[in-house]
Amino acid sequence: MQRCDNIDAIIKQHLLTYNTPHFANKPAHSSKLTSNSTAPPPQPTHEANGDTGTTGHYFAMKDMDCLHNVQRVQPHEAITVTLPAGEEIQSTHTGELRYSTTHKPQQVHVFDSLWGSLLGIGDLCDAGLVAVFDKNKVFIVDPDQKSVVLTGTRNQKTRLWMIQMKPISATEENTACAAAEVSKNAPRVSNNVSAQQHDTVGDRVEFFSRTFASAAETTLFNAVKKRWIKFPGITTKILRRHRHRMRTHEVAAGHLDQVHQNHQPNRTPEQVTSGEDSPLFNVITHVHEERNHMDATGRFPAVSHRGHQYLLILYSEGGNYIKAIPMVDRTKQSYLKAHRTALDFYSKRGYTPTFQRLDNETSLEFEEHLRKHHIQVDFVPPHQHRRNKAERAIRTFKNHFIALLAGLDPTFPMCAWNELLEHAEITVNLLRACPTHPRMSAWEGLNGAYDYDAHPLAPPGTAVTVFETPEQRKSWDKHGVKGFYIGPSLNHYRCYRVWVTHTGSVRTADTLAWHPHAYSWDTPSPLDMVVECTNLLTTALENLATSEPHMAAIGQPLHTATEEIGNNMRLLANMYQLSSGKKDTTCAPPQRVVADHIKDTAPPQRVVVDHTTTAPPPLAAVAAAAQRVPQAPVAQAPPTSRSIRKRRRLRANAMAVRKADRLVHKYCLEQAGIQEDRYGQHSFISDKDMWNHLFAPPVHRANTAIDLDGDGNQLTFSAALAGEDGHIWLAKHGEEIVRLFTSETIRLIMRNEVPSDKKPAYYNPQVKTKIKDGQLQYRVRGTIGGNQVHYPGDKSAQTASMQLIKILCNAVVSDKGAKFMTADIKDFYLGTPLPSPEYMRINLDHIPESVITEYNMRQYAHNNAVVVEVNKGIYGLPQAGKLAQDRLIAHLAKHGYHQAPNTPCLFRHITNSVSFTLVVDDFGIKYTKDADADHLLSILRELYIMTEDRGLEQKYVGITIKHDRERQRMYLSMPGYIEKALQRFGKAKQRGAKSPTIYVPPIRGAEQQLVPELTADEACPVDAKTKTFVQEVTGVILFYSRAVDPTMLTAVNKISMQSANPTRATLKAIDRLLSYAEQYPNATTEIRPSNMQLCAQSDASYLSEHGARSRAGAVLYFGLTSDNTINGMIEYISTVIPTVCSSVAEAEYAALFLTGRAITNIRTILEDLGYPQQTTNIICDNACAVGIANGSVKQKRSKAIDMRYHWIRDQVNQGKLTISWAEGASNLADYFTKAHPVHHYVTMRRTYVYTPQSASMRICARSRRVTRRLNRQ
Repeated sequence: MQRCDNIDAIIKQHLLTYNTPHFANKPAHSSKLTSNSTAPPPQPTHEANGDTGTTGHYFAMKDMDCLHNVQRVQPHEAITVTLPAGEEIQSTHTGELRYSTTHKPQQVHVFDSLWGSLLGIGDLCDAGLVAVFDKNKVFIVDPDQKSVVLTGTRNQKTRLWMIQMKPISATEENTACAAAEVSKNAPRVSNNVSAQQHDTVGDRVEFFSRTFASAAETTLFNAVKKRWIKFPGITTKILRRHRHRMRTHEVAAGHLDQVHQNHQPNRTPEQVTSGEDSPLFNVITHVHEERNHMDATGRFPAVSHRGHQYLLILYSEGGNYIKAIPMVDRTKQSYLKAHRTALDFYSKRGYTPTFQRLDNETSLEFEEHLRKHHIQVDFVPPHQHRRNKAERAIRTFKNHFIALLAGLDPTFPMCAWNELLEHAEITVNLLRACPTHPRMSAWEGLNGAYDYDAHPLAPPGTAVTVFETPEQRKSWDKHGVKGFYIGPSLNHYRCYRVWVTHTGSVRTADTLAWHPHAYSWDTPSPLDMVVECTNLLTTALENLATSEPHMAAIGQPLHTATEEIGNNMRLLANMYQLSSGKKDTTCAPPQRVVADHIKDTAPPQRVVVDHTTTAPPPLAAVAAAAQRVPQAPVAQAPPTSRSIRKRRRLRANAMAVRKADRLVHKYCLEQAGIQEDRYGQHSFISDKDMWNHLFAPPVHRANTAIDLDGDGNQLTFSAALAGEDGHIWLAKHGEEIVRLFTSETIRLIMRNEVPSDKKPAYYNPQVKTKIKDGQLQYRVRGTIGGNQVHYPGDKSAQTASMQLIKILCNAVVSDKGAKFMTADIKDFYLGTPLPSPEYMRINLDHIPESVITEYNMRQYAHNNAVVVEVNKGIYGLPQAGKLAQDRLIAHLAKHGYHQAPNTPCLFRHITNSVSFTLVVDDFGIKYTKDADADHLLSILRELYIMTEDRGLEQKYVGITIKHDRERQRMYLSMPGYIEKALQRFGKAKQRGAKSPTIYVPPIRGAEQQLVPELTADEACPVDAKTKTFVQEVTGVILFYSRAVDPTMLTAVNKISMQSANPTRATLKAIDRLLSYAEQYPNATTEIRPSNMQLCAQSDASYLSEHGARSRAGAVLYFGLTSDNTINGMIEYISTVIPTVCSSVAEAEYAALFLTGRAITNIRTILEDLGYPQQTTNIICDNACAVGIANGSVKQKRSKAIDMRYHWIRDQVNQGKLTISWAEGASNLADYFTKAHPVHHYVTMRRTYVYTPQSASMRICARSRRVTRRLNRQ
């Protein structure tokens, strides 16, 4: 009742506020105005039907102006919605609905075929809002803010409640204008400001104009008005006020056209209300077929450093997008190469052309190339080149590029003009309309919304100084080198592409000093303005407070306002303190800015956190000064228009200050390691985390599986050399070449010394970063192209399995006094002699000159490459692993370390306590006495260089192993693995999901529970590149799921079954799986002491897979632990039964067979490790299957069961296995047989994956039932 009363009070207050005469006298938006009226045109009405039955927020295109972050979705990302009439429609865009500052934005799907928008009342209520309906009105109330966020009325014709939606443009523009007023007036608060005064808003406008290549005034105005460009601090109001700053020489150089007599246009930017009359902003309402136009420009005046002299312009009619590609010449080979680049660009973004319009001057090879890609050729009529829209695109891009070149620094090298094309392409397409939505730019239509924060823009060609790290320079070298900014680095966060003068190459950098030419760029940021203004205000208040007493009676200008100033300053000081109810965050370190000014519109400088000093709160001095202001009584006077304007200005300034403070506050929290939840509550994960974050030295984290480049692809040697750390990689490669020579692995020979039956293979070095002693290290390994080496002998080397590694960890924690350590052989392959030499060619371009000179490699060079004879093992040789392993096994056997007879790569000593697993050159060692471990290492050091790790936290085969010896626990995890995987697959920072699969509930009461067949859209196959993507995701996540997070195993197995022929349905399943990985990125498996007796549980789901197949699931673990709870599992099974089962019992019986086969392997490992097994019990929840396995059920209808499954009965008869029944509700294997509801995944996750919550509760409810049942047995 109290909550209802509160809601009623909020609604009454809302009605009282908006029914006052101030609001009642306002003209309605629907009022009709005459053509001569000066009032603004009526705003379009945006309404959405408040629907309690819809499953989400679904908007029509006409209401897209009410959304934030609108982005076009790719075809495979679109969702399908079924209308009440049965018609299915697909979404075209997504956006965010922001209605409250205390709640997260909600996702909205936009459909071009909807006439009206639907607002899901259920989703709003799930987010914490309250919907109140009466006879004629509806109110959406935010109880936290105690305000009405949305209102609506009931349509008398349709009887539907229509909720009013506000477009975002008006609100954001007013906020930007208020911020602009603050920045404009702030420097003029006192005469103590720097002598060099600047019109900061005007400077920002000129900076904006030059950043967008000095585009025409009307073009920039139209782009900002249509919201194609959302540049920080730029609005149409600001552009009108400072239009003279956009009329520069560079604009005229690129866009000045001849004006015919008596036809001079006199339109101003205010009159440019739409772009339909301009060819540059031609909006196509609907495109049925994707048509591209292509043409080449004339010769460019300067040859680029890569030999480019021409530009190929490709214009996409469906996207209104201009793509410019440089060409060396106008030969058919150059045309083909450029068109392949453009075709790949447009195809990735869903704009694969079906028609290509060309001039009549083309080659047969090019026409054949188009037909090969199913592109129909469309020639323009003879002698009518203007019919090709690429001609207009050439003119548009050419004018844009000329204006850009006119604004370059005079010292900019023209040989780098081709490097400016990316910046020109970004800006010219940000100024063009998207055909499918007039409020979206052509860039946003193809590439998504441009993030100015992640990829800041600046005037191209600006002279800069590029910061060089201490590793890049010598001790007394300068801290930076000269260069020129050429554009943003779209593959890096807040980085820039820079042309470095002395190297004549492009570099990606994050820290620059800017030296603009011919225009002012000394604009302080809002934060600088706030700090400067508060300092000046503090000084003024201190002077006022310490003035002589007799001065107060003279009547100073501020004397009558002291009380108001004091109150305002107290409010200002309070804004810089945390609100009540939040935890104190004064432990957050102060910020130290490494720059004289942090530009607002300029690319930001680097910010460094200073952990060594402390400082008072930002406005402590201001608050203290406010307390000293004399409180003289002032007579109340009626408000005047001047005072009202003053108060409004103060309120606007306070809003801008609060906004700036929120940004600073958020940054301080992030730097201090403080977590802020959706309700504003602040907390550290733990005191230890706070201490480590604030005071621990920086720790580098290397990639767990593979290293990635800026695009998220696997880092290659050539990409590493071209990156920022290219000089480091080159030096490391030189060390690797020297190591190969000094170890006599390779030997230089003349080319004619290669035997006639041998062919030199190519050289392919591999790169990787690695962490050692907390320091980031660069590693290069010389590798031979193994696919070109023919070796007739055995090439297969064995390795320890994941089950064996987990069993060894269980043995460590279960045996008293046992310890665990890891060891690694350095250059394992390099020391193994080869039976016969191999040959390899190495290119000299990627070898340091000092190494070439030291070994006189030029003498052996032919076509800038040398041939070497490989006499010892090297990475990449197909036989290297086998030969190195045979040599190691033989050496270990001499000293009493023998490989287990039935378990590959498990070694035990005949007398001491050492047992270890071997994965290539990595050892996982279990030992009791330190002397025994030292003995193993000593005999290994006879042949190899060894490294060892006996700490409590080690890394083995990519798994981080933490050993708590006091509590006898081991924790297996892979920190950073999921983050790198998501970054590699382009799915980082997406919304998480709490289940790895999409659950489809069964049809209750149906005779046959068959899986529904895929729709035509879901069954559509994907291209070869996407198929490779599917297979990569499967491999990466499969290893993670088998190592530490089995909750993903069923989903991965389902995807892997489709990897040979993936469809769009497969991509949806991958998106869900990666969203689940984003939700739970750091899984941990806990291993506790046990009796080392194997137990298993088996289950099956009948007809749960396509093709009338069934799925089997099983879990294998070690008995009861010391506290009578189930231990961490060592093996999981989730696989499709290879035969079609005719009944549930047959499916369960087949699952028992698969489980028994896995048990046999693990029993063998345990016996080889010294843990003999008793009879292993398998729990099954199907009585018929249990009876068949135990021989207690007569064979009637089960006679047709596949004969191989009866192997389980033979194992039972031999006494190796026993099969027992238990209720299905307690069967842990059920999790791996099918998809489950979300709540089931959330509940059961703590059973399979260790979490601190589950550790405190000891075990979930289901596991308690299992424990009680096992105790009874």
